[in-house]
Order: sequence, then structure tokens, then C-alpha cells
Amino acid sequence: MRFLALSDIHQRTENLGALLEKAGAGFDAVIVAGDLTNYGEKRHAEEVLGLLAGRKNVLVIPGNLDTGEVVRAIGEHKMQLHAAKAFVSGNVFVGFGGGKESEVGDVLFSETQIFSTLEKLCEGEKEFVLVTHLPPSGTGLDLAANGKHIGSDAVRKIIEIFQPRLQLCGHCHEAGGRSERIGKTLCVNVASVKEGLASAIQLSKSAEIKIERISI
Repeated sequence: MRFLALSDIHQRTENLGALLEKAGAGFDAVIVAGDLTNYGEKRHAEEVLGLLAGRKNVLVIPGNLDTGEVVRAIGEHKMQLHAAKAFVSGNVFVGFGGGKESEVGDVLFSETQIFSTLEKLCEGEKEFVLVTHLPPSGTGLDLAANGKHIGSDAVRKIIEIFQPRLQLCGHCHEAGGRSERIGKTLCVNVASVKEGLASAIQLSKSAEIKIERISI
């Protein structure tokens, strides 16, 4: 399975369009790890989702800087992966979007909410792909420019317990493109569309995962 991984679009539809054109076709799915907008209205979400609408198997979670209107628009387009799971080409995707309640933003959750929801979704799953807006805490994927780790303890705990095959995140723009393992799980900050970056990821039946960086 080959899919295009995007995050942190922040209404930069010109970058999104250019990245989609450069990436080309041939993807089994498109995964968006949050922050389609900057506190956007429905029309801003529609601009982003409209560019993705022609692609196969588009799965989207919101980010902390999205709004209730954006969340509803994702659902109306049948692309919602937040607090849900989806099955694509024999692979299971589990998603949870938004930020931590201590952060700025509109779509925010407590660490307890993040953990309890993901725990129920991940129970019984093996070799799945976990998609969160927040990176796992205490890694290179959540290390901000000020030297602070801005990820989620709950996300990290879920990874440690369930060991998904792959975990995708965004949120921390400075860490875009970084990857590291937590146990057997390969964790990837897929990079920010706002910065002109994305990732193409190949999942094979073997344990191998190939990541191609895309930039404009």
C-alpha cells in the first residue's frame, strides 16, 4: 500500500495544490494529520477538502487550530478519521485529532480523553497505523524550537502498549520529516504543508516501510 501523508496545511491551499500535483497519482489513500485551517470557517475547510475530494480513500483528522465547523465539514465529506478507524487495502487506520486542553486552539482534549478513546479503538488490533495530530511526547518528533517537548503522553503510552506498525503525526513543524522508533513502532512526523512539505509512504507485506519526502 502506498499513501500520501499530509499535515498542518493551515489554509495554504496553493501549497497543497502544488504538493498534490508534484506527488502525482498512484496512491491508495491520502492521510491528513490535522490543522487544515487556522481557526477556519466551513468555507476554509471546503477549500482544502475540495482539493482532496478527487483522491481515493481520503482520511482526515482535525488539528488543534481547526474548529467545530471544520470537524463537521470533514464528516460531511465522509473523510473523518477522528476517534474512529478505517480499513483501506487490507490495512487498519486508527485516528485521533486535536491538541491538548492546555494548548491554544479550539479542538482540544485532556490526556485522559485521548488515551481512553484510543485504547478502545486499538484494542485487538495488530499491525495497524495510528494517526494523531499530536506527536508522542519526549521524542525528536515533538521537540519545538524553544527546546520544549509539546507532544502527548497519552499518544506515547498508546504506542508503548499497542505497538502499531506505524504512527503518523504533525503539529510540531520544526520536527517535520523526522522519524524514530518507540519499541517496534516507527513514528513519523509527516511535515507541514504550510512549509511546502509532505511524505509518501510505502507499506509492504514485509516489515519494511519506505518514506519519500516531497517538497515544493
